[in-house]
Amino acid sequence: MTELRVERLAMPAADLGPDSPLPPLVSERELHEVAHADGVPAEIVRNLGTGHVPSVLPYTMQDGYDRRLVEREFRVAVLENAHLRATFLLERGGRLWSLFDKASGRELLYRNACVQYANLALRNAWFAGGVEWNCGVIGHSPQTCSSVYAARLDGPDGEPVLRLYEYERIRGVLYELDCRLPGDSPYLFVTITIRNPREVAIPMYWWSNMAVPQAPDVRVLVPAERAFSFGYRSRLDVIPFPEAEGFDASYPSRASMPRDYFFDVPRERRKWIAAVDGDGRGVVQASTARLKGRKLFVWGTGPAGSNWQRLLSPLGGEYFEIQAGLAQTQLEYLAMPAQSEWTWTEAYGPIESSPAADHASATAALESSLDASLPMEILERVETQSKAWCHLRPVEALWTGSGWGAVEQVRRRLAGDPSLPDAGLPMQSNPGSDEAAWIEFLEAGAAPPTSSFQVAEGWSSFLGNSPMHQGVARFYRGDTDAAIRTWYRSLGRSPSPVTCRNLAVASCRVGKVGAAVAAYRSAMTAGSPSLVLAREALGFLAQHDPRAVIELLPRLPRVGLDDGRVRLAEARAALALGDVDPARRFFADRVVVPDLREGDTALESLWNAYQAATGGTATMPNAMRLAMTE
Repeated sequence: MTELRVERLAMPAADLGPDSPLPPLVSERELHEVAHADGVPAEIVRNLGTGHVPSVLPYTMQDGYDRRLVEREFRVAVLENAHLRATFLLERGGRLWSLFDKASGRELLYRNACVQYANLALRNAWFAGGVEWNCGVIGHSPQTCSSVYAARLDGPDGEPVLRLYEYERIRGVLYELDCRLPGDSPYLFVTITIRNPREVAIPMYWWSNMAVPQAPDVRVLVPAERAFSFGYRSRLDVIPFPEAEGFDASYPSRASMPRDYFFDVPRERRKWIAAVDGDGRGVVQASTARLKGRKLFVWGTGPAGSNWQRLLSPLGGEYFEIQAGLAQTQLEYLAMPAQSEWTWTEAYGPIESSPAADHASATAALESSLDASLPMEILERVETQSKAWCHLRPVEALWTGSGWGAVEQVRRRLAGDPSLPDAGLPMQSNPGSDEAAWIEFLEAGAAPPTSSFQVAEGWSSFLGNSPMHQGVARFYRGDTDAAIRTWYRSLGRSPSPVTCRNLAVASCRVGKVGAAVAAYRSAMTAGSPSLVLAREALGFLAQHDPRAVIELLPRLPRVGLDDGRVRLAEARAALALGDVDPARRFFADRVVVPDLREGDTALESLWNAYQAATGGTATMPNAMRLAMTE
């Protein structure tokens, strides 16, 4: 018998904080750009250059988190039968947080002891552990730290089905996960459906990312003899796997540097990937054929990877990730036809096979074990059943996600466009939320909210009475000059720090640094500046007008002066003006900057400038670097 219930789960967690009120006009540096792909199949190379977006708009950034762990409660959905207990974090993207194997008493996934955020996702905040669902755009999903809808359905045999779903705003698609745990099954089945309701083809991306505990004897098995290796230096190389780079790369603990291995699984082979220990026991993920990509991600044992492991798991624990996606690599998009629907089924569960010494024999043994415990026809039957009722309306709502799907329905109705196909995916807006305010804007002509944005083409005819929003949409579509003119017109109507800031970003984009400096100064002096705006403005001014930083700091409240990014800007600006004391205090106090981006060298740059100014020659200690991000 299978049970589905909603519970509260308490664990140490940092405060996610509020979303940023500033439109993210430009993206942070992309680590997944590829400049060299010699020997890579032509189809992959073609896909590498398509589908990229200028920013994460219409989403805003989730950068208000801290690094103080406090016991907090999360709402979770639990699917449980006699074999497995699966726990989903409804407020954090529906992530499969735990998959507990009752027979062995083992946790199959890496279940982090806490939720600690770091700047790794499209919207900044990300945390490690479990299985993450990533839809739409390359990178960690815009929904990864947000609530998604959850509902209950009755399955074909009367067992409960957990449906997780949302409206993805960048691509304008609907996606759903129908999660099933039949009473006699040692496998969790997840049937995923993406629906493109638009009248044009769109670039599509999906990867399911599984975190697995790392140990010296744990290795990754996959039915592939070569991989496309990506080491975050713009090179995609074709290598034999696992013996390719001077060590057995199937053992994640032996890697020295962060690296992606995208496996070249032959088209005719069954699609699966597993992580097993020295006894041949572990976890396997298998799928129907549409989900053809498989990947191994390792942090490596070097200083950078070790720092990130400790940063994301401050209470202890190391992990790597095995992943599965629509494309062969995680660096490409696939073209999804207009008004189409894609479906596939994934299975997650325990596996046990012969612990053969060599990779080929171990892979063959595990595939034989998988064929015996989960024949391919079972996966295909689950998918066929799911397709028969994936459009049915749920029998019970369990949790509410965003209201953006409801907003889009209203926009479509008023524009005379076909409605979203939401028969099985009911969505609603929450009274008092930004989504409800946008509905009131559409239906009653009320003022739109100033902390959320719309950039899709379908919104153009509705934004004419809001120059600030109109400018954001024009900038997103690449018409920078029109955006600048629109924002100047907006300032003529109503002075706004956010609009001044938008002009600063746009001016910098067209190479007018002086105009950007002036606009950031105006943003900081047009009333009391928000801390979010101050972090960005002072960071820019520290590089281009350090004296302005010193002049503007008194405008901030005391709490703002203690902020990590503000103190970093102060130290940089003061050093440029010959004053070493703020930098000395910055390092002496080990000021924490919670949201340093992966690859960000701001701390090292400040340290090197401080050493040069004081005649020192020391390298920044690794322990200090880690402490200043913890």
